[in-house]
Amino acid sequence: MEIKRKIKVPQSFIFSKIIESGLYDIEKHTGFRPSLKELNDYEYTKEFGKNQSGRIKFDQVTKPEVYAFSTYTNRATYHTRWELHPQNDGTTEVVISEKQDSNGFFQKTNDFLTGISLGWLKKRQMNAIVDSISHSYNGQ
Repeated sequence: MEIKRKIKVPQSFIFSKIIESGLYDIEKHTGFRPSLKELNDYEYTKEFGKNQSGRIKFDQVTKPEVYAFSTYTNRATYHTRWELHPQNDGTTEVVISEKQDSNGFFQKTNDFLTGISLGWLKKRQMNAIVDSISHSYNGQ
């Protein structure tokens, strides 16, 4: 799944917002706040809810272009990637992609069917994050 959006927000502002969110999550779950330089290959464990946890690993953090991480659970692995491309017209193209690798035949089938029926919700959530960043910069 992928979304592409152009927003009138500087690349560096978008990057700082998503990094701040990631660092907040790390600190909330570990009590430690790594530096930006320490994020590549950094891993931590996160509780998602009742009896559900996973491991988060930062695959690539390149200021201010790329923020990529993977989430590993006992059911699936999710690869999330943000790419920020500045445009000549003062906008930034935001490309958010998420790929899911499910474990086992039944989990793959279940995730496929769920993806068909709820994929629009995930895209809506991704767009809401981009809208929130845009509103925080532009004050609208």
